[in-house]
Amino acid sequence: MAAILRRKGKVVKIGENTDKTHPRFKRQYEDGTWASHMHAEMNVLRFAKPGDEIEVIRFTKHDHRWTMARPCYLCMQEMKKAGIAKVRYTNWQGAWEEIDVLKGC
Repeated sequence: MAAILRRKGKVVKIGENTDKTHPRFKRQYEDGTWASHMHAEMNVLRFAKPGDEIEVIRFTKHDHRWTMARPCYLCMQEMKKAGIAKVRYTNWQGAWEEIDVLKGC
């Protein structure tokens, strides 16, 4: 999966899912274990400013078509905290969908 951070239409940063850890994104699971890997959205949020926009894209492994990349609940909450204006993501059919983050997840 990849995320693209845009500011006034220009690409600022491109991020991907990674096992790289970052203390800002540490989370605890229901079973009590902790993890701090970064989703692609979290990766670009480190460089975000209020009003920026994010695009999230996922490719299938076997034929590299676009597929569902809707951000998870935790990523949406972090985007809201960061003041991200909107997020676009690919759906199951590979088409773009959009969420106005500031109006509600």
